[in-house]
Amino acid sequence: TWTVQVEGAGELGIDRVSARPLMPDHGHGTLPAVVEGEVIEENVMLEPLNLYMGGIWEIEFGLYAGEEPMGNFSVFVYVEG
Repeated sequence: TWTVQVEGAGELGIDRVSARPLMPDHGHGTLPAVVEGEVIEENVMLEPLNLYMGGIWEIEFGLYAGEEPMGNFSVFVYVEG
């Protein structure tokens, strides 16, 4: 489970966040392929977000206001393994 803070979500109308984990070096992701959560008081819980293998993971986050995409960004995480 990941808890992500979305600062300014209320002012921007962001009410939903998606996360898509991928291992760029291996060319695969994980299951479920995409996890979504509702923003509540500028926080969103994303579960299950399984990074089950050691290595570098790219997690692509999508920000939404209703059905409208508001933007996306990626973070890279190294998992010891």
